[in-house]
Amino acid sequence: MSATFDPPARVGVESTLTLNGDDAAPRAGATVHLVYRPGLPGEHEVPAGLTDARGQLRLTPSEAGTVLVRAGDEVDPAVVAGPPSGWTLAPLVILAVAALWAARRPRPGA
Repeated sequence: MSATFDPPARVGVESTLTLNGDDAAPRAGATVHLVYRPGLPGEHEVPAGLTDARGQLRLTPSEAGTVLVRAGDEVDPAVVAGPPSGWTLAPLVILAVAALWAARRPRPGA
């Protein structure tokens, strides 16, 4: 079984999980669970839902780190990224403010 997330799994961001069997056929009607922190203290399993006819399921991961996508006796490991950081937007905000400030400055000779 292979499990893929589109967009890549990120805490708090909805993603489409697609399950395919070893023969690359969609795993329709599969009951999916996510196992967070596998093999570590605090390991826990969360039901994610049932895949549709295309082997897909929409979900929003709740924890970052390694997760096992489990459907029946089959598992596929995945990684869930942490939540989006405000710092990723900081350089864009700084550039926008600088551009606005430069545009409002009086030009010499004007």
